[in-house]
Amino acid sequence: MAAKLDAHPQEDLTGNSFRNTTRVALISDDNFPELAQMWQQVDKNGTVKRTALADQPDDSSTAVLLSIICGDTSWTKDLATYQADSVRDAKRYPISGAMASNVWPCAFWPVAPKEPLVKITADGPSNILVMQNLRDPATYYPGGVQMRAALGNRARLVSVDQGGHGVYLLSQNACAADIATQFLVSGAFPAQDRFCTGTTGSPNGDRGSAIKRIEASDRLF
Repeated sequence: MAAKLDAHPQEDLTGNSFRNTTRVALISDDNFPELAQMWQQVDKNGTVKRTALADQPDDSSTAVLLSIICGDTSWTKDLATYQADSVRDAKRYPISGAMASNVWPCAFWPVAPKEPLVKITADGPSNILVMQNLRDPATYYPGGVQMRAALGNRARLVSVDQGGHGVYLLSQNACAADIATQFLVSGAFPAQDRFCTGTTGSPNGDRGSAIKRIEASDRLF
């Protein structure tokens, strides 16, 4: 569908804006109905009307994002690297791979990081609660698992069987909300890692089955 729009862009939607709208919509499962409607319209060659999903983000959020990711660590200034990565990832990940791998303002950032990256270790108090959706499109689930492993007994991992970016106050999962609220209000720290099933219930409501589904989907790519 993106290729179709590349060849025949519409007034409110081009191939790249379609890719970006899809990427942004995946941030929350609540966007899926509207996203599916847009996909159906594109697939049927219908007129695609501009929706809230296609709205451009305000400049302030973009500026904050860039100040963090460009200021925390150094990025290569070799433009050929970005070009090669973009061509490669466009084939590997046709929806938004080229977009993510393309050159960012960080390649031209004028200010060097002021501090070295903080080394993550298992040394310290046990008071870090890591919450991670299994199908988070922005911060991939294995990253949460690796963070938990790096922090050792300092942390507990709460895995939530749902999509979307963000868990606490950003989803309707009562299990995850209860764990986080108790932790913030009373300091109650789970004795072990926890697993929360999806908000609508899951026929395979355990972490092992959910992880197997994720691993199976990964093999498709």
